[in-house]
Amino acid sequence: MNALRYILLVCLAASSVVSASAQNTETSAAMQADAEYWRVVKSAEAAADSCDSLATLLGEMRARYAASEDNREGVAARIVVLESEMRGAQKRCDEAMAEVVAFERRWILANRGRQPESDDKSDASQSELARRESADFVRNGLFAATLPASDYKTLCEMQARETVVADKIADYRKIYNKMVALRAEYDAAEKEADAVPLLAQIEQLRKKCATVEDDLIGLWQSVSDNKTYLYNLLLEQEMRGELLTETERIYSAAQTAADGCVGAYESDVLSSYYHQKRGMLMLETRMATELGMPLAVDSLKRVTSSLRAEEYCLPQVSLEKRSFIEYEPLKVILPTIYSSRNPIPQTKVYEQGIIYRIRIGIFTNRPNLSALRGITPLSYTTKYHNGKNAYFVGGFRTEAEARNGVTYLKKIGFRDPVVVMWVDGEYISDLSKAREAEVTYSIEISGVASLSDAVKSVLSRNADCRISRVSGDFVVGAFVGRSVAESVADEIRRVAPSAEVKVRELTSN
Repeated sequence: MNALRYILLVCLAASSVVSASAQNTETSAAMQADAEYWRVVKSAEAAADSCDSLATLLGEMRARYAASEDNREGVAARIVVLESEMRGAQKRCDEAMAEVVAFERRWILANRGRQPESDDKSDASQSELARRESADFVRNGLFAATLPASDYKTLCEMQARETVVADKIADYRKIYNKMVALRAEYDAAEKEADAVPLLAQIEQLRKKCATVEDDLIGLWQSVSDNKTYLYNLLLEQEMRGELLTETERIYSAAQTAADGCVGAYESDVLSSYYHQKRGMLMLETRMATELGMPLAVDSLKRVTSSLRAEEYCLPQVSLEKRSFIEYEPLKVILPTIYSSRNPIPQTKVYEQGIIYRIRIGIFTNRPNLSALRGITPLSYTTKYHNGKNAYFVGGFRTEAEARNGVTYLKKIGFRDPVVVMWVDGEYISDLSKAREAEVTYSIEISGVASLSDAVKSVLSRNADCRISRVSGDFVVGAFVGRSVAESVADEIRRVAPSAEVKVRELTSN
């Protein structure tokens, strides 16, 4: 059965709302004997033939474009012309079919009562209507009758493959939920030894997510491409030019929405799938409505509602490493805790974060332990100062704490203690020069009505912090260097997760 014959059958079936008698054989034969009827039918057939010819030529040109890299610009230009001609031909087909339907209705009304009434529809019509009244949008009589058998089989396979897509998404969510749980454990860990393995596990899970994403991309691309092609093919054969144009608009809007989410969520693949699947459901619902499939419309609306209830735009799971710096206050323990069995250790350098220490001296030879007056914790390194032995004491969170230690050391006899610092592993021996070269920053805290005790505790450890209120937000500063400001901001975020914390540049030298 060609597309036009099928459409005519559907149109005759639809005319039963005016008179059920138009479905019996005698009525159909009487109408077909009318010369005017055959004129409009022949006109519709001619329009359909024109569409078929253009569709065949358009398909050939698209195949040439896909198969060859030569003269692609010329072929592309020809495709654009053919598509324009196809839209015009489809419009003429729509008008011709409208004329056929109008004739049938006029004829049935004009000849009402001349043919014997009958409540029985033909077996063929009953079969077509029954198949179209299916809750499954894909497995329906219209698709089965209009599409070539191999194409219809492919469409059904793509529909079944959506279950595999859903299974892959479920697998991804399970891995993602494990990542979220491990990240929470990592944030709560107090020791570096406990935290590092958790971060390694998160990185392994992310690799598994990437593998699932690769599978999902291939599966969904296959489903989307095949469905899109076969839906367009059906609409071309059904000569639904306006609906075909609308489906292209829906595809474009869905892709634009998907592109707008790139980089915003944990998985670009899942967020893209959500918008494309939503667009596909909008298209299928629109087609089911226009093609007279009320049960399928209801089913598709339920699927759309279920899709919206699921979470596809997943928040990103951060993989930034935390800084597990061991801050140690200055103490004096006599007799000294250091000896040949417990030597002064090498200075520990942290790759991330900020730590202040007090340099008590630079020595060519190692000093006598008794000269160090029992101060602890001590450390030394030969990495700086031309390979000489640089000795440090303490590990301080803020410069103010370190300066208090300097004051104490001078009181007990140390002549030239100096505050130094490490920023993300970089040794800074002269804070005054670093301060002159650095940019000044502030921290803005918003989203909270007041500062909690935990936040105040963080700020109290930074004696140079000044807190002010600006337009309902708290502004803390100023900090010399972004690293210093970011370190304090990270602490605030950990103790006040509901607050919005931002680091702002104030001045630049």
